[in-house]
Amino acid sequence: MTRKKDEPTGSMLPLPLQFLAAWLAVWLGRVLQQEVDYLTAENRLLREKLGG
Repeated sequence: MTRKKDEPTGSMLPLPLQFLAAWLAVWLGRVLQQEVDYLTAENRLLREKLGG
């Protein structure tokens, strides 16, 4: 299967941008997971203080 000259190549980003997008997604995922962990621990402590 060959591609004609006038056909678009699709949405492929250049390799450096693919790397940057993947790195950003991983970093953001870690930051958000840290926030979830913090809020979970905080909720647990507050529930213990309320006695529930």
